[in-house]
Parts: sequence; structure tokens; C-alpha cells
Amino acid sequence: MSSPPERYTLHLSRQAARDLEGILQYTYETYGDGPRHMYAAALDHALATITGNPGLGHRRPDLSDRHRAFTVEQHVVVYTVSGQRINVARVLHGRMDFVQHIPH
Repeated sequence: MSSPPERYTLHLSRQAARDLEGILQYTYETYGDGPRHMYAAALDHALATITGNPGLGHRRPDLSDRHRAFTVEQHVVVYTVSGQRINVARVLHGRMDFVQHIPH
């Protein structure tokens, strides 16, 4: 008999929550309500995917060994896993300097 799959909980840092708000506000102001809803759905799907399988994120040379990165559209969700908790540190545009924005 197989054991049930592990359950992870997702926690957004205050900064990650602000990142998401800013991303969606920018998308709305630049592209309109329809694209904002589509981007919000893509971000929600990415967070759900990470929660279901946190090992999908990859390591980056510009981040500490404990951080993982998961790309969604033009952005990257940066997170760590601690036990059964996924801690989202930031959601950054792929062109940003991650070293400046992620604490080590």
C-alpha cells in the first residue's frame, strides 16, 4: 500500500505579495483587464504547481543553494522549502538582478 502524497503549504512573504500586486497592476494598466485575469491565472497555476511538487523549481547560480526558481511567463517565483512549507520569497521579472532582491 502506498503512502498518501506529501502535503505542502504555501506562504508568501510580504514582499512576494507586493510583487504579485504590482505585476497584476502593471498588467492591468498596460494591457487591460482581460490580460490581467489571464496573467493572474498563470501565476495562480504556477503557485499551485509548486505547492504540488516543490522539486520542479531549479537552482540558479545567482541564488543560494536553498533557493529554487520556477518560471511563469516573464516572471520567476523564487522560493525555499522548509519541511512541508513552501516559502515564496519574491516574484521577480526574469531580467531583474536576483542578487540585489533575494536575501542570502
